[in-house]
Formats: sequence, C-alpha cells, structure tokens
Amino acid sequence: MKFEKIVSEKRLVKKSLICFLWMLFFSQVVLSQSSISRSVPAKGIHTVKGLFQYCKTKLVATDGQEIKISGKVQINEGENDDAFFIDTQVSNGTVFLSTNIKNFDQLPRSIYAEHNGQTYFFDVDGNYHEKLEKIRKQMGTDEIEKFSEMPLFHIELVVEVPRNMILDVESRFEDVELANFNNRLKVFTQKGIIRARFDKKLPNGDVELKSSFNMVEVTLPDRVSVNVEMRTQFGSLNSEFEIDQNSTRSSSSKHSKLITGTINGGGTNLVVESTHKD
Repeated sequence: MKFEKIVSEKRLVKKSLICFLWMLFFSQVVLSQSSISRSVPAKGIHTVKGLFQYCKTKLVATDGQEIKISGKVQINEGENDDAFFIDTQVSNGTVFLSTNIKNFDQLPRSIYAEHNGQTYFFDVDGNYHEKLEKIRKQMGTDEIEKFSEMPLFHIELVVEVPRNMILDVESRFEDVELANFNNRLKVFTQKGIIRARFDKKLPNGDVELKSSFNMVEVTLPDRVSVNVEMRTQFGSLNSEFEIDQNSTRSSSSKHSKLITGTINGGGTNLVVESTHKD
C-alpha cells in the first residue's frame, strides 16, 4: 500500500493511497457486445446497496434524480449475452442492485493459458491434468503462468448515483471505480481492484475500502484532513503523505502490516485494506 503523487491537467497536485496484493485475474478480447440500460427513480431513496458479479463497475456521482445503469455485455463472443441479468429492488429508502450470469457453470467453456504475458486459447479434451499436459506440449513449455477453463466474458457497467447517497457495494471477480461521492461509503471486492478518487474533499461519512486478492487505490487532494488506517496481508505499505508521528501506530508481522494515524490534523475516517483470504 502506498501514496503516490498525481498531477492533473490543471497542475493540481493529488496523491494516491495504494494497497498492493498479489492476485489472479485475466482479461478477454471483446468481440460482439449487447447494450443494457436500466433506471430507478431516486425520490425517497437515501442508500444504494449493490452486489455486482462478473462485471467491471464504474460508480459515477451525479446531481440527477435517477439511478441509472448502462453498459456493454459480451459472453462467449456474444452467443450467451442474454445470460447476464440485473435485478433492482426498492425497500424502505434503499435500492438493492445485483448482477449475475445465469447458469454460469452450464455455459460453454474455453480453455486459456498465459505465458510471457501472452494469452492463448485451446480446444482440447480430457480431465484437468490431461488438458494441461496437452497444452504444455502444444506451447512447447512447462512454464505456464495461468491456466483456467471457464466461459469467456467481458462486462462493463456504469452506475450513475446521486452524489449525496450512502453507498454499500460489493463486487465479485471484477474491478470497481468511483469518484467524488459525498456520503458514507463502503466498497468490498473479491479479486477486483478498487480505484476511488476524491478531487476536493472526502465524504462527510466514513469511507471503508477493502479488497481480497487485489489492490486498493485512493486518490486524495493534497491538503486533505483524514484519520487513516492502512492494513494489508501479503502486501506493502508506503505513503507520500506525512502521517502525524504523534498519532501513528504501526505494526508488522511476517505477512501482515498496519499503519494508523492522522493526516493534516485528522478528519474523516478512511480505512483501506487488502487481505488474503483462503
């Protein structure tokens, strides 16, 4: 985990907090795609809870009066796009959003392997070990970095949310990106990167950003006032911000590291964590 400086086009200095962790992921080449669109009136809504599976999600803060979902879906070169679905429910001032791929385990599967940064696709028969051995022979090497068998998918969503709403979001298997929300914020990913940006100030409520098997990156204004807790397992902690030495508490073991303290006198509570869970 570390802070980095970022200079915008207007030459305003920003800094980033990054939590690094080894992870496994892959990307696919996008061929044919299907478009999706959905909207929910925001009147009477104060909280958005989301469970996003198999899709990269960009959360956009707006001044509008609707929660809008749009994006592109590609599953198995367009053959199974209709397997992706979005569910929306409203209850007691909260919108519940969820996505999934129906019958994921029954969809046609492709085999891919990676070597020296290149991805290769194969059509071979047999059990797992037989397939792996055939692929090694075809590639002429035993040094295969990644090997998997699953449907090919590439799904990207843009979720527009009024900036003053509370956000509680979980993503499985893909990344989450967000910027400039004003209220309490909680994001958790499994195997996905979290990228959060606050150009002028942090939200009025607590911010909690946690990822399992990946990294968290938070971009903050240079003069931000924040209480920070940085925690990682199997990763590293660094900062370009000056963390108040009088308030700092740090600990480290073989695989775990923790830093807590204040920046510019303290303010909003910011928790950033990257952990390795079995």
